[in-house]
Amino acid sequence: MALKLDFSKQNSTLVVKIDGELDHHTSSYVSQKVDGELLKPQVKDVIFDFSDVNFMDSSGIGVIMGRGAAFKNVICLGHVLDTKGIKMSKHIGNVVDPWIMIDKYGADALRMWMYTVNQPGDSKNFDEKTVDEVVKKVFNLVSNILSFYEMYKDENIKPGKESNNILDKWIISKLNAFLKNGEKYLEEYRVFEAARLTRDFVNDFSTWYIRRSRDRFKSEDMKDRNNALATTHYVLMELAKYMAPFTPFFAESLYLKLKTESDPESVHLSNWPKGGEVDEEILQNMEVVRKIVSLALEKRMTADIKVRQPLSKLKIKDLKLKDKEEYTELIKDELNVKEVIFDENLETEVWLDTEITKELQKEGSARNFIRAIQELRKNKNLMPSDAVELLVETDGLGKEFLNSVLEEIKKPTNVSGLIFEENDGEELKIENYKLKIKIK
Repeated sequence: MALKLDFSKQNSTLVVKIDGELDHHTSSYVSQKVDGELLKPQVKDVIFDFSDVNFMDSSGIGVIMGRGAAFKNVICLGHVLDTKGIKMSKHIGNVVDPWIMIDKYGADALRMWMYTVNQPGDSKNFDEKTVDEVVKKVFNLVSNILSFYEMYKDENIKPGKESNNILDKWIISKLNAFLKNGEKYLEEYRVFEAARLTRDFVNDFSTWYIRRSRDRFKSEDMKDRNNALATTHYVLMELAKYMAPFTPFFAESLYLKLKTESDPESVHLSNWPKGGEVDEEILQNMEVVRKIVSLALEKRMTADIKVRQPLSKLKIKDLKLKDKEEYTELIKDELNVKEVIFDENLETEVWLDTEITKELQKEGSARNFIRAIQELRKNKNLMPSDAVELLVETDGLGKEFLNSVLEEIKKPTNVSGLIFEENDGEELKIENYKLKIKIK
């Protein structure tokens, strides 16, 4: 490139820098003319650099050449340091081999760690424990959701978002808000915020929606069951599309396990997911539900009463959810209480009746027994549809108890019957009952 500028000798290095930065800035247009006019340079939407020196050079070159800005946005990347914030060096011996980390956690885990540990321009103190945390809070949770869905999925049920169930409407609104906010952040090149949204949404999806919907997946109410399956399928698909730029391999794997015949071959060929309508009232009401649940669980913890033990009633001071049965039912199920009462005269936000009657104690013992059976099923890798017979060794008191709650036990555990005989199974002590159980 011929550039007639009168630089002194000490500034000759600027000419070298112009040559070095030329391709980055305007090289493809320097000698091109249309109708005798030099083409305007193509201003880049965003550039990435590890040093502020280079992009400042680009800006300076643009001004000197009279060509204007080289870019609209810039993300200047910070350095990756060791755990103590010291620059990695072979001499010091604190270099972390990236290939070892990739083999152990996966390339996408390191990507997500980079995006979410702090802002792009901040230096990143590399601590393997924080990568493991990302794996557990994002990848493991999504994988568990997928596994749970695959356990109950029906190929005839397609992804959908039209359910009237309050949990389905909540997660769809949550998804839409997540997608809208994420797109807004990405349009503003706020990568950290856009990636962090993924972790927060996955947590809500797993710890609230899936956990509260577990019984729906095996419900005898086929409409409700199908709605849960369709909604979960839809949310997972949209999540895979959103995660694709951040975690391309994981998103592709997720997508391929979920896509239907009419979907594009790859998640990377799919359209970017667009957030739909967000029902703010549902989101606000569910926040109230979760706050009440959190406060009541603290009461249980203080009284040293596990959630598996049913209690008679919960009183709530806030009247926001009064006469909204779909929300109060969620509270009852989550807290395992028989009744929810609204009382604006309460001195505290919630009041929990912690008195345990004989009937409530019996029901709690049945739930503990059910949990023990579920653990046995899990250890044997049994599917929910696998019916089993259960060997039980106990005394007369235990036998009387089990016979009285047999019907309650059968449905959630898919136990076809109990056989009372000696066995070498797992020993249990539930309240005053001593038992030994084994799947036949």
